[in-house]
Amino acid sequence: MRRDREHSGPVSATPDDPLFSLLDLGAGTAKVVVAQAADGEALVLGWASVPRPPAATSGAPGAAGTGDGAELSAAERALEAAEDQAGVIPRRVALGVSASVCGTAIGHATVERPRPAAPITVREWRDACETARENAVVAARRAFAAEYGREPALEMVHHNVLGVTLDSRPAVEPVGRGGSELSVSVVAICSPLEEVKRLRALAGRLDLEVMGLVAGPAALGAAAGALGDGPAIIVDAGAAGTGIVIAGAGSAEAAGSFPIGSAALEARLEERTRLDGEQARLAVEAHSAGAGHRGPGGGPAGRALAQLARHHADVWLDAFEAVCADLARGRVLPARILLCGGGALLPELRRALASPAWHTALPFERAPAVRLLSAAVVPGVRLPPDLNLGPDAVTPLALAAAVAAAAAPRPQEG
Repeated sequence: MRRDREHSGPVSATPDDPLFSLLDLGAGTAKVVVAQAADGEALVLGWASVPRPPAATSGAPGAAGTGDGAELSAAERALEAAEDQAGVIPRRVALGVSASVCGTAIGHATVERPRPAAPITVREWRDACETARENAVVAARRAFAAEYGREPALEMVHHNVLGVTLDSRPAVEPVGRGGSELSVSVVAICSPLEEVKRLRALAGRLDLEVMGLVAGPAALGAAAGALGDGPAIIVDAGAAGTGIVIAGAGSAEAAGSFPIGSAALEARLEERTRLDGEQARLAVEAHSAGAGHRGPGGGPAGRALAQLARHHADVWLDAFEAVCADLARGRVLPARILLCGGGALLPELRRALASPAWHTALPFERAPAVRLLSAAVVPGVRLPPDLNLGPDAVTPLALAAAVAAAAAPRPQEG
C-alpha cells in the first residue's frame, strides 16, 4: 500500500485531469515520468530512477510471478520521488512494456475482390486489417515457442499498418477506391499474458488506476521516425539487458533483446574488488564520465574496471551482432544506429560499435553510423529547463510521449 493520498504532500490530480504517471519497470531499474498531456505532447513535471536487484526468473518472458518485494519497493520509491518533484500525484498510470518481454511479428492479409469496380468499404478494410493482425499474433506466438520452448498466451500491446497495396500498387487510403486485390501488412507487438497480468497486479498493489500499456519498441520506433533522417536501429543498453528496435517509417518493424547490460559489468567489478553493489554502480558511472580514478576504490578499482569494461564490451558486441543477424533475415539493415540507455555512456561500448569488423558480414545498406541519443531531443516531450536527463531517460520519455500522443483529440472525419 502506498502513502495516504489524503495526507499532506503533493496534491492529487482529479480523474479528468490530463496528468499521468509512466512506470517503466526494467529488470534493473524502476523509472517514472510524471507528465501532463498537452496538445499531443508530454509536458514533464517529474522524473525518478531507482535501481533494484533483478528478480530471479526462468529467463523466459512472462515466467515471473506477481513481482518480488524489491520490484515493488523500487517502483514505489520511484513513484514517490517523481511525484514529490512534480508536486502532484496522478491517479492514472501507463505501464511500459520493455523489449525484453515483447515479441514483434508481421502479419499479412490478401483479399481477392469479386467486384473490382465496387469501391472498398470501411468494413472490407477493417476485416482485412483484423485478419493481418490475427496472422501477426500467430507469427509472434510461433516465435516465442521457437525461442523459449513453449507457446504462451499473448496479449497484443500495439499494432500498426506497415503497408497497403491495391492491385500490387501502394495505396495510402484504399477505402472508396476500386480494385481486384487488396493486401495489408500489419506489425503486432505482443507480450505474454502472464507478464501483462503481473504488471497490472503491481499497479494494483501501488493503488494506481491503469490507463493502458505502452510497448517500448513501438514508442522508440515512433520517436526515431519523428526525428527524421530515415530508418534506424535503436539500441537501448540498459542495466540488466539490451533492447534493439528496427524502426521504419515512424514505427517499429522488428525488435529483439539480449540479457547483457551494465549490471553484469558491476557484478564483475564486485567480484574483482572489495566494492559492494552500490559502490560498483558508482564506479561504473565515474568510469563512464571519464573519472574512473575518482570513483569508489580509487585508482586500483579504476584500473580493474577499465580492463573489465573492455571484455564486457566485447561480449556485449558479440550478442548485439547475433541479434542483428537474426533481425536482418529478409531485410536490409538501416545504416543509422541510435544508442540510448544508461549503458550507452560506457566508452568501451561506443568504441566497439565504431569498429568496422563486427558488421562486415551483416546486410547493412552502408557502413553504420552510431549516434548517442540524448533525452533532450526525444520528440513529443517538453522538459523543464532545470531538468537535465541522461540517455537512460530516453525510453521512459518516448513512452510518455506515446501516451500523450494517444490522448490527443483526433481530427473529425468528413
